[in-house]
Amino acid sequence: MTPKMRSTSRNFDTSLTPEVTTENSVSQWLNIEKSMKTTIDSMLKQILPYIVRMFSTVELSGPCYVSLLKTLFSVRKLKSWAIKMLDASGKISSGIAEGRGTNFGSYDECLNILVTNHRTNKVDFRGKYCFLEMHSPFPTSSGQLDPIFKDSILAELALSAHLASELPGLIAFCVPSTCSNEDVKRVTTTDINRGKVLRTVITMYDIWGEVLRTVITMYDIWGEVLRTVITMYDIWGKEFASNFLTTLPLLKQRHSHGIKITGTVRCDRLKNVPLKEQEKDYSDVLCLLGTLLLLVVSGTTIDLWKHYQPDNNKIDPKKKRFWQGTIFETLKSFSLYTNGKQMLNTNVGSGNLGALHGFRFFTMAWVILAHTYMIPSMNVYSGLINFQYAVKDVSFMAVWNSFLQVDTFFFLTGVTLVYTTMKKLKGTNGRLDLVRYVVHRYWRLTPPLMLVISLMFILPLLSSGPLWSRFVESEIQKCRNTWWANMFYFSNFLYPTNICVSPYWYLSADMQLYLISPVVLITLYKWPRMGFVLITFGILASWVSIAAITMWKDFNPSVVLFDTKTNIETGGYIHIRPYTHLGPYCIGLATGYLLLKRRNIRLRPLVVVFGWIVTTVSCSAVMFGAYDWHNGIKPNVVVGIIYASIHRTVFTLGLAWITCACVYGYGGKFTKSTIYITPKVEKFIIYR
Repeated sequence: MTPKMRSTSRNFDTSLTPEVTTENSVSQWLNIEKSMKTTIDSMLKQILPYIVRMFSTVELSGPCYVSLLKTLFSVRKLKSWAIKMLDASGKISSGIAEGRGTNFGSYDECLNILVTNHRTNKVDFRGKYCFLEMHSPFPTSSGQLDPIFKDSILAELALSAHLASELPGLIAFCVPSTCSNEDVKRVTTTDINRGKVLRTVITMYDIWGEVLRTVITMYDIWGEVLRTVITMYDIWGKEFASNFLTTLPLLKQRHSHGIKITGTVRCDRLKNVPLKEQEKDYSDVLCLLGTLLLLVVSGTTIDLWKHYQPDNNKIDPKKKRFWQGTIFETLKSFSLYTNGKQMLNTNVGSGNLGALHGFRFFTMAWVILAHTYMIPSMNVYSGLINFQYAVKDVSFMAVWNSFLQVDTFFFLTGVTLVYTTMKKLKGTNGRLDLVRYVVHRYWRLTPPLMLVISLMFILPLLSSGPLWSRFVESEIQKCRNTWWANMFYFSNFLYPTNICVSPYWYLSADMQLYLISPVVLITLYKWPRMGFVLITFGILASWVSIAAITMWKDFNPSVVLFDTKTNIETGGYIHIRPYTHLGPYCIGLATGYLLLKRRNIRLRPLVVVFGWIVTTVSCSAVMFGAYDWHNGIKPNVVVGIIYASIHRTVFTLGLAWITCACVYGYGGKFTKSTIYITPKVEKFIIYR
């Protein structure tokens, strides 16, 4: 850059940016303070009547009322804690038109606020971080508006109004801890005060505009740029407030026609000491974890000591009895060394159905992909309006219609159950020890299940954040109420929103199907044809039950997102119930029996090609056939009921072909890619 260019780039009016020196810095700071106080006094004169009128119409608790007034007058004095309380609250942010409905404010700044009484040196109150959950006041039916709204923002909002109704906005407020949740809710959600609250908020933004304008005069050319931005911000804020307050009567009129403006308040504050009702939960879980850690350390130490003995033959007979005794074997079961070798072992022995490992891996990857979109609270993201266009992408049906993934696991359970149990029945001449059959399964699943549930109670000790308590506390409360339903494996018959650790519905359904399996297993062993009749009956019973419930409740053929109420009901009546997955489970039983009895089957090339084509077409039709009703086009009643009833079974029939093809040597590269893909740690911990 030439000197001429450099001098030109600095051509601006420096009269607006006074030079700051050591001599005049103090006086300038005093001028800034004076200017800010003048500005705030002017603004408070405008909003004080509204605040007083609002407090007179809202019944606040005495301590909350006093603390709010103290905060208001401390803002006038530029008290640090009062300004931080305003600063920590959420503000109107950019991107609202694109679906950003959440503003977190500053969680840590709010909770770190401490207000003390200088006379008594006692704490008056702390900062309390609250979320106001606001639901859309607009009609929920999406579609084109009247042509008079052409080029209006309302035309775009109408197309995505159904999303806004399902994803409420969240705005953070920092308030004194002396205000209860009910106090905050009364101030922010009373209809008569909505206009006054908003007018107060917008006026506070005007205060910030004046304050920032004063501070920015200390800077260089950026002062002019930011001053222009803030001026536009003030104009926008005043115009927004004016338009909102003008249209408020219209919204209230619509409110009487069923369009509700509702709000829910959730708050969080700094807790130096755990709540008394939680102390017992913490202590019990920590004692359990301490005991488990002691067993792991003891078992690992003894196991390694024995493993590295120079010569086991020279061990004293008394010690040898200990190594081979019950105590050692019990402690060894907790050894990290032995269990680690087994869980990380990727070797596949003879007679092992290696292709099933690949199914588990790919299905778990599918589960993780789908739940990445479905599990998080969608309203915390920006650009959510663009999310509605994802349903237009056919390939994204792998996420929308991913509820099929769980039927892969039911299919795999059926295959492995027949494959392992039939070998035992052969050794006992068709007699099955039912007590051992049930106890073995229960003991295998229940300890890790209950350990995970117990860990839920110490989650509040592990982290914090704007959304942490909002989700964690609700999950902990569900576990306090319904942990026993998981322990006895019928949590899938509870209402879906009441299940402790909601993915555990699968273990309940799996156990229920496992308990009725001996009837089929024994029949298959003694009378194979009758066994296949029972399997066929199970598949038909699954179809009929799903069809009946779909007709009775008028459900969609599959779960459609952004319809929370219907999705929860569909999940409660269909998705998490055992009869829904009885068809895939029976297909797994039949496949396992076929693989056990017919280890070598020769197929003609034409049959193999035909099988792969039919499998690809049928599974693709099941996956992508729901495209239309995910885009709002309802299917024919008969078509919808047929799809709802049989699509899970058709999908698992495709899995059955892939399994048989891989085992019989017709899987090609697919077989090689699935045999050595996952260790046992994935199979047991993640899969179960």
